[in-house]
Amino acid sequence: MKLSFAHKIGATVLVAISLSMTGCLTDSKSDTSGPTISTNPSDLTKSIGQTATFTVVASGSGTLTYQWMKGDDNIAGATAATYSLLAASNDDGSSFKCKVTDTKGSTTSTAAMLNILVTEQTVTLAA
Repeated sequence: MKLSFAHKIGATVLVAISLSMTGCLTDSKSDTSGPTISTNPSDLTKSIGQTATFTVVASGSGTLTYQWMKGDDNIAGATAATYSLLAASNDDGSSFKCKVTDTKGSTTSTAAMLNILVTEQTVTLAA
């Protein structure tokens, strides 16, 4: 589209404006954000030796990839929408989160806490 305007008084041009627009108007939107996480992992409480399973649900563009982290450290081989481990005493209070990546970027879930139950055992000694 081309728009031109000129205002003349006698032989003198006071204002001249020319505007040219090509391909400037569009109703498509560009989405540059990464995947959307619809379900973050939940806090868990487990006894030592029980299986703790964290899950993340996400959607996005193309194939999604996953990387689970304990704190801020990647967990080797933990690259699925779920991550399971056998609860151990050194996991008490640890946080787990998942970074989900698609063709447009990445999004990290909120962290979920793993709490370990410590059970008391009574030992009876024979006299």
